[in-house]
Amino acid sequence: MKEAKFVVSPVQLFAVIILFDLGSAIVMNVGSSAKQNAWIAIAAATVIGWGLFGFYRMLQTRQPSYDLFELVRLSFGRWLGSFIIAMYVVYFLYVAARVMRDFLELISSAVLENTPIEVLAFSFSMVIAYMIWLGFGVILRTAEFFFPIIMGIILVLFLLILIDRDYQFFYLKPVLGDGLMPVLSAIFPTLITFPFGELIVCLVFMHYTAPASRVGKASSFAIGISGLILAGTAVLETASLGVQMKERANFPFLVTVRDVSFGYFFERMEMAVVFVMLITILVKVSLFLFGALKGIEHLFRVPYRTAAFPIACLAAIFSIKIADTFAEHTLEGLSFVPMFIHIPMQLIIPLALFIILGVKRARHR
Repeated sequence: MKEAKFVVSPVQLFAVIILFDLGSAIVMNVGSSAKQNAWIAIAAATVIGWGLFGFYRMLQTRQPSYDLFELVRLSFGRWLGSFIIAMYVVYFLYVAARVMRDFLELISSAVLENTPIEVLAFSFSMVIAYMIWLGFGVILRTAEFFFPIIMGIILVLFLLILIDRDYQFFYLKPVLGDGLMPVLSAIFPTLITFPFGELIVCLVFMHYTAPASRVGKASSFAIGISGLILAGTAVLETASLGVQMKERANFPFLVTVRDVSFGYFFERMEMAVVFVMLITILVKVSLFLFGALKGIEHLFRVPYRTAAFPIACLAAIFSIKIADTFAEHTLEGLSFVPMFIHIPMQLIIPLALFIILGVKRARHR
């Protein structure tokens, strides 16, 4: 199947970044180490996320027509560059598996309790593989189509929670009662790397965005809106459940909306949360698998569609084997992964790329 030429519009980039950032973060207990100040940590991390994505854009503008893997090969040469590309392939595949596991845990606990996780994993991965096989433009159009629906559902959920739930705003106090250290520990490395640092995968396709001059505005608005939604979610969860119950819940947003009932019409709203996570995870995993497949294409000169189904199956297997329990999966994802996997791939290698490309550019001049 011949690959059709595609262009990423600013609207599509805007929708993709918001859905990507929300991903599993909207239902996971992000920033929980800051306790009642989680919303402050998320807001501060959003500001840092602006700067981090701005750095990625500066890196891409060094060679506007190059993607991430071409920048790596240009900077590090053929052999070392190929090794680093292989590292990014493994990294994107690993993160895709972790994100998929988040969704599997949610849907198996909230909807399909008796369905084996293997059936869920392979069914979900086959849908993503088919989307990628149809072409990257399908992922973009999927995000563009579902974006207003997801935003509408989130807005309705927020309004229903505000109307129906009883709030105890003293749960949000004391503000910075333990000082800045709990907030700073929540920001670095966890909130910087998840979800904002994961936007490094956008370097795989960002050079297709036209007009390029609108990338900065679209991405800045998208990151700001996603950060606002995540911070608002943290406020509603804390004010509704309290710090201790929020920390004990695997999916605090799901618990927050579970008992919402308005007018005997809006009930069982946790299904709306599951749908939101289904679409956001679909977009996020698709982008990571597309990034891994493009890296394989650079390494072996094989069209990325060729390996779509095998790589998707591999991601499904990894998502099942990555941890024995959800507690182990969460602990690893919030403690080990940010420091020892995300930081090198999201910060250290891109910084080395930026410096090397800058030196080469100065020498050329």
